[in-house]
Amino acid sequence: MLNNSQPAFSGNRLIFAGLSAGLILFFLLDLFLGSVHIKPAETIRALFNGSDEVTRTIIIHFRLPRAVTAVMAGIALSMRDYRCRHFSGIPWQVPMFSD
Repeated sequence: MLNNSQPAFSGNRLIFAGLSAGLILFFLLDLFLGSVHIKPAETIRALFNGSDEVTRTIIIHFRLPRAVTAVMAGIALSMRDYRCRHFSGIPWQVPMFSD
């Protein structure tokens, strides 16, 4: 039974779920889209070794490393910003205009 004083999903959980869904969506789009048209089902088959050699080479050697690199770069940039703000003492929300 849920406690009525707290909602089932708090705002932070909802934001985290939305950002996680966006990350997965854009990761898959990065795998599916490219200059060579490959159907999404064929892309999934190439990931699990059920496709022809050309499609598998395109997915495994070009698109997958590009997608993983993009995710890792995003993680590294967000960690760098967190560390810079944490160690320098800059607040997270700085007003742009003062009254």
